[in-house]
Amino acid sequence: MPYLTSLSIRISRKFQIEKDDWVGVDALATVAVEEAEAHLVDPADIRRLAREQAKAAVREQIADEIAERDEQRRQRAERRRQRAAQAQAVGGDHVAPQDSAPAYQPPRDPAEAEQRFFARYGEAVGGEDWNAVQKYLRSRAPKPATVEGWIAAAEAVRDQARTASNGRH
Repeated sequence: MPYLTSLSIRISRKFQIEKDDWVGVDALATVAVEEAEAHLVDPADIRRLAREQAKAAVREQIADEIAERDEQRRQRAERRRQRAAQAQAVGGDHVAPQDSAPAYQPPRDPAEAEQRFFARYGEAVGGEDWNAVQKYLRSRAPKPATVEGWIAAAEAVRDQARTASNGRH
């Protein structure tokens, strides 16, 4: 009867971390038994042990991926907070010291409107590009090219947020 002295098992899988966020993982586990003890060990036990080791390696890789993604999200949120604070300091939504000046200064151009939009709503829509806004609003509307378009997009995001929060109560 042949004896099993070494066995390698490779597990490759693709796992979904979140919606539209997949990660591929790969693990190779090798279990070896001393040749003198090979006749004492059940081959099924060796296969089970190798499979368990490979699965554990896959779980560890997934946990590492999730931790890395969480850190990236934290860093993006911090950058958005910094940009929002900077935008307010430069002339965003601050209150002017003179009574005659309006408290809100509209964006000067579409680029500034876009910057303010993502500083304020980037975290809510889950990204800093127009694709994230489209997914959040479930809309294929084109990216705004005017200040008014960005204001309308902000209103749509606020409306969607209100609708979502009313649905949860």
